[in-house]
Amino acid sequence: MKGNLAEQLLEKYIEGNCTSDECMLVELWYESLAANRPEAVGGAKDRISAKMKRHIDRSTGYHSSNYRLLKRFAVAASIILVLGTAIYFLKPVPRMSAELNAFAGKVQPGGRKAYLTLANGKRLLLNDLAIGLIANETGNQIHKTADGQLIYEACETCHPSEGVIAEGFNTIETPRGGQYQVHLPDGTRVWLNAGSVFKYPVNFAESNRSVELSGEAYFEVAKDRKRPFLVKNQLQQVEVIGTHFNVNSYPNELSVKTTLLEGVVKIVNLSSPNRLTGDEVIIKPGEQSVLSNHKLRVSKVDPEDAIGWKQGLFVFDEDPLVEVMNKISRWYDVDISFKDPSLGATRFSGSISRNLTLNKALDKLGLTGGLKFDLVQRTIIVSER
Repeated sequence: MKGNLAEQLLEKYIEGNCTSDECMLVELWYESLAANRPEAVGGAKDRISAKMKRHIDRSTGYHSSNYRLLKRFAVAASIILVLGTAIYFLKPVPRMSAELNAFAGKVQPGGRKAYLTLANGKRLLLNDLAIGLIANETGNQIHKTADGQLIYEACETCHPSEGVIAEGFNTIETPRGGQYQVHLPDGTRVWLNAGSVFKYPVNFAESNRSVELSGEAYFEVAKDRKRPFLVKNQLQQVEVIGTHFNVNSYPNELSVKTTLLEGVVKIVNLSSPNRLTGDEVIIKPGEQSVLSNHKLRVSKVDPEDAIGWKQGLFVFDEDPLVEVMNKISRWYDVDISFKDPSLGATRFSGSISRNLTLNKALDKLGLTGGLKFDLVQRTIIVSER
């Protein structure tokens, strides 16, 4: 069967127009997947059932309690999530060179790794430090916990440790293959994804709480109506009072994405050539702002997808393959190169555990059945088979 026929069959299945034989074929595909990849299919079913219910309710006004309809969506969409897209269903699985397979089998997923640079310029590798008190700063104590968190605790009577200055900024950097969590003195919690740089003052100002981010982070901001919380990068500023949101602002990505889970935030476009136009948007829960080519746009999304990384998952929703491989690159500390740059535009949907070794993660990218992976030193070369 050709890929386009498989695609048509799935559409008929979702719409309920399959013959009994056609329905049996789709459900046999699903049962085969469930037997071979139970962890992937199980997770897909849960996510897809909820997502499809919202989609049906929103688009038709019909309250989707119909079990048979949801089952059709869940089964078909689980197949799509696990295998990539329908046009790849019947293609062979991705093939890695023997050299890459041997190398990738040894590459472990990322973990809790970060560097802390104090206001006096002293740089500390947090992995090397003992659990407990790291330093005293004016008004704060900095602690490292056993589960990979950096916690700032207010301490009015504390005096700075030797060599620590009273004012200035701290910076925490997560390398490729690293992530970390920070509790700021105001109670705000920040989760940093791999390859991120987060800069924040030793003590917040009286008028606002301003921080800088390059990379990706999830914020749970403590409420303080007198001091808005500002997250800045070179292209935009996010302004909040107290809310939960995710910012993806890697320098090598084509856009900056801000996804809101709770509260309300204002996004100000700092990259607009004409700042007098007041290029800014306000987003609500379930919305995402995308800043690309100096323009802001807002769309409805599933916000849980944006923080999949925080839950230990890669989650892709029609993402270009170049973005998919960028995430692989950052988490496994490898470089990626496309033999044909146009391959980077291939779209991929699915979810993959971030706890897998590199070779297993690549194998789970079922979409890439038409691609080949080779290795040159620590660079994975992606080409068409």
